[in-house]
Amino acid sequence: MNISMKKAIVTFSALVMSASSMAAELMSVNEFVSKTYIQGLPYEEALQYNEVHVPQLKAILNDYSQSELWPNTIVMLEIIGDKEDLGDIIRFIERDPGDEYSIAHERAKNAAIYGLGYFINHTKSKKALRYLVASLDEETWTKRNVRGLGKLHKTEGERNADFSKYAMLGLALSGEYEAISELKRFKSRKTLKMQKAGKAKSQQTRFERIAETALDEGGKINKKGLKAYYKQQHQHEHDGHDHH
Repeated sequence: MNISMKKAIVTFSALVMSASSMAAELMSVNEFVSKTYIQGLPYEEALQYNEVHVPQLKAILNDYSQSELWPNTIVMLEIIGDKEDLGDIIRFIERDPGDEYSIAHERAKNAAIYGLGYFINHTKSKKALRYLVASLDEETWTKRNVRGLGKLHKTEGERNADFSKYAMLGLALSGEYEAISELKRFKSRKTLKMQKAGKAKSQQTRFERIAETALDEGGKINKKGLKAYYKQQHQHEHDGHDHH
């Protein structure tokens, strides 16, 4: 996955909030997750919903005919769900995709991993945090017997490496001090491991750049909180457009 962690955060975590839609009457949760969002599910708009809508989200995630909605739906569940919903989220990540493994389903699994950052941020779930920390090590995904290779990954190793990077993103999104500390330890451990294994310098540099960006963005979220972080990012986006 040749993409910087900062770009991933901007792309996957929603930064765009439409003032007109905020002022409008709240649409149904099914309609909300059915929409296409260029920069990801709008975080602040998602916060208008609550635990009352959780059963509808779970129903969509259990309906294979609605798999195209799963990427938005699983992140929505992680934004508004409670600690009791963690089991359903983990089962979604690890369950066998079955014969019809769509790209949408693959993307939803990726989203579910980084989306645990949202979940940890508002539930303070230590269990979810430990799950993401364990997910940093690529071997963990093999030990969990997670099945499924679709069009996004050619090998299990490639998939596990991507999952590990999404776990880094999730820990950064959580903004938790413990998560950031674990990221620092993982960065040191992995860097040493790559050096000993004689990995290419370019590969080491790429990993260190991603890890550093995750630590930087995670630190900002820890200091400002997710809402303020997104508002600032949104402002930067507008400022950038103003200069063009």
